[in-house]
Amino acid sequence: MLRVGLVVVIVLSSIVSVVLGGALTGLKGGNMMQPFCRSGSYRPDAGDLLPASGNAPYSLKIVTKVNQYRAGQAIEVTLEGVNGKRFKGFFITNDCVQKQLMVHAGNFQPKNSQFAKTTQFCGDDGVTHTGINDKISVTFYWTPPPAYSLGRCQFKATVVENDNVFYTGVLSNSLAADPNCQNQAEMTNVLNEWKTLAPNAAGGNQRRSPRRIHGLTDVFNLKIHGVQQTGAMRSASSSVAETLR
Repeated sequence: MLRVGLVVVIVLSSIVSVVLGGALTGLKGGNMMQPFCRSGSYRPDAGDLLPASGNAPYSLKIVTKVNQYRAGQAIEVTLEGVNGKRFKGFFITNDCVQKQLMVHAGNFQPKNSQFAKTTQFCGDDGVTHTGINDKISVTFYWTPPPAYSLGRCQFKATVVENDNVFYTGVLSNSLAADPNCQNQAEMTNVLNEWKTLAPNAAGGNQRRSPRRIHGLTDVFNLKIHGVQQTGAMRSASSSVAETLR
């Protein structure tokens, strides 16, 4: 009886490990990317396994007529196997020149929630698998921030082929920001001006003068490169001014 009970416990434990592991039959469960976040390679927690060498039999394709992205407009991206090569798990995020300077690096949205979901590994937003079933391709949309540029961007993926094989550094082509986007230097100036004006306008028990309120609101009313102010910036401007009255 003890032996039978032990077998049942082991089997149940294995099932739970596979379910919680998400991507990876044979790889460790939990947040599979976390142990290697510092390396920046997004390797799954695979014990002694290292990424497969050679060219990955997978590709990341961006569906766009021009090699540019525009603020607030969705870009379609597809991860697929070369010649129908299948895979079980994946994590995809973006890599942008000015990403680390920004709080928000755009939104990810799976095309089909049956196979993919949004997630966050190592502080980076992205998309990952929902189950360990074989896949030939997955598609998602990435929407850049509406009010500023992230510089040149590309997408990168870690792809788990099976229990013992995974690839890192699967890269897409790169996209340049639309030249009409606000660039990082200009956005930094706006943020610095905000930090200077906000304490003066709202700090302490000092009387909030119309001039200070107007100055704070002007930070959000700037038109950079002649680009019309976005709805998000208009909303923020109105909210701040209303709060300080």
